[in-house]
Amino acid sequence: MTGPTARWLSRPVNPAADHVLGPEHAEITLVEYGSYDSPQCRRVTDSITVRDQLGHRLRYVFRHRPTPRSDLARRAAELAERAGEVGRFWHAHMILMKRSETLVEDDLRVVHDELDLGRQEPAEVDQAARRARERVADECPRERREDHVDLLHQRAPL
Repeated sequence: MTGPTARWLSRPVNPAADHVLGPEHAEITLVEYGSYDSPQCRRVTDSITVRDQLGHRLRYVFRHRPTPRSDLARRAAELAERAGEVGRFWHAHMILMKRSETLVEDDLRVVHDELDLGRQEPAEVDQAARRARERVADECPRERREDHVDLLHQRAPL
C-alpha cells in the first residue's frame, strides 16, 4: 500500500504478517484496527457486506487494537492470534465478533475448545501464548483511543 493513506497506518499492509482477505492488488484496501469487545467494531463486522459486493476489488485487513484496560479484549485478540498459528484466524475472528451480543468469557472458551488449543504440550502452549501476546502488542498503534474503531482505505491508482 502506497500513497497518502499508507502514512496513516502504523505500518504498511504486509500479506505475510497481516490478517488479509482479498487480493494484494485489489482496487480498494480497507484496514480495520479493532477490538473484540467494542460495540462499534462488532457493528462494523456486521455491516461490512461490502466485501461480498465488491469481491476481488476489495482487500480487507484486520489489525488488533484491544480496548485499553480490557483484559477480556486483550485475551480475545491473543486467542485469535493463537488460532492464526493453526490457520484458523478468520474462523476465530468471526466467532469472537458474532457469537454473542457482547464479548463474554464463554466466547473465548468456545473458540479455545473448538480449535482444540489445549492439546499441545505445556511448553508449546507457553510459547504460543508468548508469540500471541507479542503479536497483539506489536499490532497496536502507539496512539490509542478509548472504544474506537479506525477504518482506513485507499483506492488503487487507475
